[in-house]
Amino acid sequence: TSDREEALELSFRSQKLVVSVELYNITPNGPHLAQRVVSDDYFKQYDAKPDYLDTLRELRPIPFGSALAFKIEITNSSLKGGVPLTTFTIPLTRDSDGRVTQVVVADFRQDRIQNMFNSQEARTNFLLNSRGEILAHPKEDFVFSGKTLTGLEVVRKALAQKLPKFQTKYTDEATDESFLAASVKSDYGTT
Repeated sequence: TSDREEALELSFRSQKLVVSVELYNITPNGPHLAQRVVSDDYFKQYDAKPDYLDTLRELRPIPFGSALAFKIEITNSSLKGGVPLTTFTIPLTRDSDGRVTQVVVADFRQDRIQNMFNSQEARTNFLLNSRGEILAHPKEDFVFSGKTLTGLEVVRKALAQKLPKFQTKYTDEATDESFLAASVKSDYGTT
């Protein structure tokens, strides 16, 4: 249809921000991939094989549990030596009983987010999802390794906060230096 072509033109061809979209039907046997649209040009830049997304979904599973709870989940789907991706898992439709019946999984170019966090100044800025997984960090190897910062007490405190803004002093266990930490939560669970 013309609406579908217009949406594809906007998201894949002109802005080139969204690089794949998948629609999953939620069945009694679990999620079932119903449709996938991929921007082949982006994946070709990284010499990704045609089955790259299938392999990626095995290594970095889609958080369907969040979607089934009707929550949007943002995850880092970048792999070292692979295609840099940030994945949004979005509940799409519900049945008359309120159960999620379809989920959209959209992969975005990770470099657009990463570039905002590359600078190393007097402070270190980074982006985490609701589980403490790094989405963007000045140390790119943290992003591509799938590193989590939940081992840091200050990060656990920030993630546990109910209020959207949090500030505290903390001491780096490795260097014994004192710092001031601050965080802001988004409506999508990122900190």
